[in-house]
Amino acid sequence: MLDAPELLPQCHDAWTLWLEIQTQWRISFGVRTGLDMTAVKAVAELLEIELTPPTYRILRGLELHTLQNVKTDEDTA
Repeated sequence: MLDAPELLPQCHDAWTLWLEIQTQWRISFGVRTGLDMTAVKAVAELLEIELTPPTYRILRGLELHTLQNVKTDEDTA
């Protein structure tokens, strides 16, 4: 079994926030359309995580990756 890769220090806040915002997806007609960024900002504030431009870009990358995978899963279903 492979060990999980080590998280880079500059990604720690983004990853922590990512794990906490998984209930903050906007859904339209049963399909995820993106994260509710107002809720993301509120969760970041609650967790005392500064939503810096690099952290935001990491979250957007994770969001886009997730949305692409959901689309791929729907296409193959």
